[in-house]
Amino acid sequence: MFKYLMAIPAALALLATMPAQASDITVICNVQQTTDGKPQASFKRRYEIDLEPRYFKTSVDTGKGFLGEQEGFPQDINASRIVFVDDGEIMQYYDRSNGEYFYQDISANIEATGTCTEKTAPSKPDTVKPLPARE
Repeated sequence: MFKYLMAIPAALALLATMPAQASDITVICNVQQTTDGKPQASFKRRYEIDLEPRYFKTSVDTGKGFLGEQEGFPQDINASRIVFVDDGEIMQYYDRSNGEYFYQDISANIEATGTCTEKTAPSKPDTVKPLPARE
């Protein structure tokens, strides 16, 4: 039993040294937020999006680096748009065709718009190629 308990910290140490898996899509937006039509704040918003399973992490940079990570499941991802939220009260999406970002909270009368850049990770191979035979 003791032998198995000692193996757990070693396995955790190994996992901690492994590189993090890159997101499939990274989107960085320069955003201008308004409340009641008046400018309030400018910031950068980053989305790290995984396509399988559909999942995203987002954080905000107000000049001190990207902080305040949040995560969730996007409602829709297609060739022209990534919809993070659209529940009738809050709408948030990134338009892939023109690089525009849009956020609206109807009850708080907050709107944010911006322009984004998208980076995609290199495609993952479908099959693993065998190593060449040794001679």
